[in-house]
Parts: sequence; C-alpha cells; structure tokens
Amino acid sequence: MTPKLTAFAERNAGFRQYCEQYNRAASSPETQDEYYRWVNEQMRQQGMIQGAVKKAEERAERRRTREIARSLLSSNMPIADVAKHTGLSEDEIKKLCKDV
Repeated sequence: MTPKLTAFAERNAGFRQYCEQYNRAASSPETQDEYYRWVNEQMRQQGMIQGAVKKAEERAERRRTREIARSLLSSNMPIADVAKHTGLSEDEIKKLCKDV
C-alpha cells in the first residue's frame, strides 16, 4: 500500500478493515472468494443504510413542508396560494385545514 493509503487507513477504521480483509484474501484463492462475499455483504448493508437515511430525509422534508403549509393557512393564505408555494396538492392542503 502506498504511504498515502496507509495514512488514510490509519485515520479511517472502515477502510482499514477492508485492507485487512483484502490482505487475508490475497494469500490464497480460497480466501479470495470469502473476501468477495464479505465485500458484497458490506456493500449490501451500506446500501440498506443509505436507503433508510434517504427515506428518513424525505419524510422529514414532507413533514417540514406540511408545517409550512399549516403556518401559511393559519395566516389565512388561500389554499391555492399555499399549494403554489409548497408544492402540495389542494387536496393535501384541505386535509391540513382540519388540523389548523
């Protein structure tokens, strides 16, 4: 490994773990298959985590948009204008009217 990669591995535990697994796998063809299975599992788990984070961010954004719509409604802004400014449908906003 190059000095820069070594320095990076010292600061990054995840990368260091990949390097350690790779070094073990490189020792024989049998362990290479094990390594590739491990990498695939790590990538699958990372994808699941990223998917969950994205869904949580989308839910938070929808919640924030509804909060803004409620605030605009409480200021007596017309439903059509609230829809224009928030991107929510008028039906969604009418449902929110019940909560305001």
